[in-house]
Amino acid sequence: MGWVCRSQSDLNTMLGTISLCSAIPSGWTAAEMRSNELGKWSMWQVRAVAVLSVILSATDSPGQQPIRPTSEDVRVAVPERPSPFFSVLKGRVRQSLDGRWRFRFDAGDTGETKGWFRTGVRDRICQVPGSWQAVFEDLNSTVGTAWYEREFRLDARFRNRRIAVVFCGANYYARVWVNGQLAGEHEGGQLPFAVDITRLARFDRANRITVRVSDPADQLEFPVGPAQTEMHRISGIWRSVWLEATGSTYVSDLHAAPDIDAAIARVQTSITSPPRDREKSTTLRLRALRADGKQHAAQVALVLPASDTAYSIVVKATIAIDDPWLWTPDTPHLYQLQA
Repeated sequence: MGWVCRSQSDLNTMLGTISLCSAIPSGWTAAEMRSNELGKWSMWQVRAVAVLSVILSATDSPGQQPIRPTSEDVRVAVPERPSPFFSVLKGRVRQSLDGRWRFRFDAGDTGETKGWFRTGVRDRICQVPGSWQAVFEDLNSTVGTAWYEREFRLDARFRNRRIAVVFCGANYYARVWVNGQLAGEHEGGQLPFAVDITRLARFDRANRITVRVSDPADQLEFPVGPAQTEMHRISGIWRSVWLEATGSTYVSDLHAAPDIDAAIARVQTSITSPPRDREKSTTLRLRALRADGKQHAAQVALVLPASDTAYSIVVKATIAIDDPWLWTPDTPHLYQLQA
């Protein structure tokens, strides 16, 4: 089972919290579970795999030299194409976009050609989250393309911050416009994703967000049950949506894997940085918190390099977990991981 993991940056510009419960890694056999000591084997692993640039190794040791990525190490981060393993981060400035959205089914799939993202979506009201098959009786067995739209306002908490809209699930292809401008797109209906809208958002008046969601009849990312079981289709924005604000440099993902025998946790922290004209020295601090308040810590000194483009790095560290409280069905202990 797993850690519930929280991420809030110790850097002024890094904010965020992961709240994820992990699972046993696929492919592990019953023998590897030490079936006679299942409770001892039970895990702390966090399910939040970062598909970002270079992985850098570090431990919390005296006199450690700062990690200094080279130009070959740093790869360009493309904000409009977030990793499919994007983690749902909490502990940030957040504004829910759940509720009433304007909705229009696009039977001929002509809305983008006709510029609905500019002219607006007007037909009926759809409650989000909610698949259109569940919300509208006349679309109960219908797949295809539909449009969602609503307005939102930003308060002072979002000023001078990175602003993103987070979708926890939109099945299957989603394209997102803000104030008539394309902000990003995503393929995949089961995983959360974020779209950076900083350059498009405005504070002096309401903002308009428009989402085109296409769920083709032949797309195969769909739960398949036994042959005698009929699975009902779930199309559209079927999970929650919110706005969030972070610093321009922020913790974008965490991945923690346990080593029970060694009593350690191996942690990968993904850090995303905007373009910068000079290096910046900083320290990444990690803390694993047990339910009784006991803390296990590690820190990594690193240098964020100058770059003409946005980039992400993954910093690898190890936290010693002495006297670990292991998860079992009878004692479901969870840890919180702060970064």
